[in-house]
Amino acid sequence: MLAFRVVGNPRGKGRPRFSTSNGRPRVYTDPKTVAYEKYIASIAITQARLHQVSGPFKCCIVDITCVFRRPKRLCRRKDPDGRIICSTARVDLDNVEKAVNDGLQRSGLIEDDRNIVKSISRKMYGRKSHGATGVSVELPCIEIRITDDLGCFDDDRPLVSLEVSNA
Repeated sequence: MLAFRVVGNPRGKGRPRFSTSNGRPRVYTDPKTVAYEKYIASIAITQARLHQVSGPFKCCIVDITCVFRRPKRLCRRKDPDGRIICSTARVDLDNVEKAVNDGLQRSGLIEDDRNIVKSISRKMYGRKSHGATGVSVELPCIEIRITDDLGCFDDDRPLVSLEVSNA
């Protein structure tokens, strides 16, 4: 399993930008989103080399935890100190997920984000005492093996078994 943490405020993928150049329409991603995706890719590459994980993965599961700074209204004495589920953060969870997936694609760990077969995402506020924000990403790899030796059925259909590999 490959796990890493992206320090800083979680950032969602921005909307595509449109312009014209020499009378031709042009669509591009805003520079802040590109910089965030490159930042995620550099951290993912560093962690993959550190843990000797090589890609691209054909199928994978992505587990994303976004930690936002807790607003002052939730820092009262009666509020719990640990992480709490966040429901009102301004950044949409699916946009953060898109930015992380595109960063993983830039890193070369996944060939395309269509290779993600399962995605688990959550938004949380951080602890009251710590102001640490960021995105935690876990990538448990999946190998798909087509086998017919499981003996579950009598017919000759091949069965698919999923095994989690600890790479």
